[in-house]
Amino acid sequence: MNAGVLLLSTSLARGGAETQVVELALGLRSRGWNVAVASLIPAASLAGQLEAAGVPVHSLGMRPGRGNPAGYVRLVKLLRRIRPGILHAHMFHANVLARLARLVSPVPAVISTLHSAAESGRQSREIRRRDLAYRLTDPLGDVVVAVAESAGARHAAAGAVSRAKLRVIPNGVDTTVFRPDPGARERLRRALGLGTEFVWLAVGRLMWKKGYETLLQAFAACPDAALLVAGSGPQEDELRRLATDRVRWLGQRDDVADLMRACDGFVQASVIEGLPVALLEAGA
Repeated sequence: MNAGVLLLSTSLARGGAETQVVELALGLRSRGWNVAVASLIPAASLAGQLEAAGVPVHSLGMRPGRGNPAGYVRLVKLLRRIRPGILHAHMFHANVLARLARLVSPVPAVISTLHSAAESGRQSREIRRRDLAYRLTDPLGDVVVAVAESAGARHAAAGAVSRAKLRVIPNGVDTTVFRPDPGARERLRRALGLGTEFVWLAVGRLMWKKGYETLLQAFAACPDAALLVAGSGPQEDELRRLATDRVRWLGQRDDVADLMRACDGFVQASVIEGLPVALLEAGA
């Protein structure tokens, strides 16, 4: 795959950043680019969409939240085998790994993408160590893309990225998919057993960054409404205990566009974001 693009993502689980990786891969392929995708951890739900479109998917076999030298070796071998002209990484672990791989496997261009205003660990709000890792590896990258002005500005102010390398390219959505459809709205409302009540929708991983505790507390003061929650995550059991019986937990869904059509309002209470894909989808 000479002079092609390898998109390196921390994961391919269903999420906003991962969705952008998939859309980018599919868009590049439709424009004639040679493109492949690699995930640090074993490929998950979004991998099938890529493979169905003929985009090769690779896994580095790493485990979430754990460093693994073998994953680094696998990336280096992959780069030497497919020889991409551009290595475009997404999210913290992939961003740092892509830069370090350049030490032993030269790549003509390395791009890192910041998907959040502040990147932290799964169970921590500490960002200084990750800012330091970005600062130390910054010389190994060519361009840093932020998905929102706020994300770029915060990292630049902290010295995590040099302003000369920084570009802001906002997230986007496919408005042929996310658009009004009154017929689909009525069909899904009937299928979900919804009446005339006002129905809120929340979409996202059930974890502290999404602020679901605040959301559930606020919703308790809305006696005449219902709330649908689409997503899964490590806090699910805890959040279910906090919820009233007017909250319906839908789990992981593949029909988010229809859910957005069926509901009357979208709500998000994130602690930190970049440019939330779900918010853009709901707006569309």
